[in-house]
Amino acid sequence: MEHAATVELAGSKAPVASVEDLILYKLAAGRPQDEADVQQLMTEINTVDRAYIETWLDEIAEQRGVPMRDRWSAALKAISAP
Repeated sequence: MEHAATVELAGSKAPVASVEDLILYKLAAGRPQDEADVQQLMTEINTVDRAYIETWLDEIAEQRGVPMRDRWSAALKAISAP
């Protein structure tokens, strides 16, 4: 998790996945709830680094054998629909 943030919890520092990495994890999982979560994260958090997500889509798709770009495109289309 090189893109992770570090937070202090109960006096200890711990890495926490960035919102971008969470979106990538959820796109890879591809369950209906994950799709809804991605749409909600994209809608509610204005600072999502879309370029970072775009750089990882193909690599994860190849590693996991899942249609990451299709899922990403569907999420973007869903949040831009009226």
